[in-house]
Amino acid sequence: MRPLRTSTFLTIKFLSSSRSRWRLNALGIIALLGVLISVAAFILVEGLISGNREDMKQKILGFSAHALLNLDQSSADVEALIKKIQAHPKVKSLDHFLEGEVFLRTQYGDEKAIRLRGIEPDYLKRHVNISTNYEPRETAHSLEKQNQKMPGILPGFQLVKDLRLAPFLMEEIELVFPLGEVGPTGEFQPNQRRFRVVGTMKTGFFEYDSQYAFIGLEESRYLLGDQYAEKLAVYFEDPENISQYQEFLQSLPGVTLVRTWDQQNERLFSALILERYGIIIILGLTLLLSTFNILSILWLIAHQRKREIALLRTLGLSRQNVAKLFYKMGLSLGFFGASLGVLLGWGLGLLFRKLGHFISYLDLPYYLESLPVNLDFRVMLALWLGAILCSVLATVFPAIEVKKIQTTNALRRLSE
Repeated sequence: MRPLRTSTFLTIKFLSSSRSRWRLNALGIIALLGVLISVAAFILVEGLISGNREDMKQKILGFSAHALLNLDQSSADVEALIKKIQAHPKVKSLDHFLEGEVFLRTQYGDEKAIRLRGIEPDYLKRHVNISTNYEPRETAHSLEKQNQKMPGILPGFQLVKDLRLAPFLMEEIELVFPLGEVGPTGEFQPNQRRFRVVGTMKTGFFEYDSQYAFIGLEESRYLLGDQYAEKLAVYFEDPENISQYQEFLQSLPGVTLVRTWDQQNERLFSALILERYGIIIILGLTLLLSTFNILSILWLIAHQRKREIALLRTLGLSRQNVAKLFYKMGLSLGFFGASLGVLLGWGLGLLFRKLGHFISYLDLPYYLESLPVNLDFRVMLALWLGAILCSVLATVFPAIEVKKIQTTNALRRLSE
């Protein structure tokens, strides 16, 4: 068996209690657990925040356009504009729809202001992130008027719950657009049109599922009249670099306004970034506070074991070598605490990711179907190095303290 080096043996001895040489004393265990729990909590919470942000971004990109173009109805040649945009090498797909705000009124008298989107029949085929639940014998073509059938509407999942609609009963609802046609007196008369609920759609994002409803493109033209906002939704292969295509889209003829997906959701993502930084600062302070346990135990060792340190000095150990003992003690506590904390945080993150879908079975007031956890190994490595660095820095003051110990005074107290 390979013998321990002198510095390693003394490090273990100083961190051990007098009863059991190979067991850390209570203060050492507390210091180790402090670093371990702080690192694990940091990794888990940061992973949940980062995962939630990525999940929300994917849901937003699955519903909202990467770039939304408002068109000038009087001058825009929509067909020519679509061909020109599709010719761009980075464009993945394109949608043409109408959108406006209307009032929805149920047959029971419940009313709510919603955002209405008129879509083409193949719109939902291109958006696989939007799940649909049609009633029997109903399809996307049911959104347009067919024969003598009333046109259909596909409201959001949460909107159906809020208004207590029952799609399986084929309930009828009425949509009212207040700025309709100009009447004989010169005043606007609201446009009203009845629809039957043919199913529900779900994006997984509360704002969309509680405020949006889909109808056919032609039906939206009839309802919104000349006041509709005709729009083109452009989807690129790399939405993260959407800003570099904004100038190209703005220069197209007939385009009055271009809004990218990050501009449409600027407040949301700004709030998420601010929340992330705030929690990182709090967890960082918690980690820094846990290293004070290491400082306190080493300070206590420096004061309680002055006699042992004095004896080591008389046996030939220099002041620098005595200080290195304390650096090694802090490094050992930080290394093992950070390493075990990273393993614990990583393991809990994988467990939450695997079992997070069970949250959908709980009756919770949160719009969640799973717990998205994003475990970034770069974050874990930086945290591991940061925890070890803080632990080593916590040994500076105790190391300076032991250098000041006067050997003769300590030995005199030993003889007394």
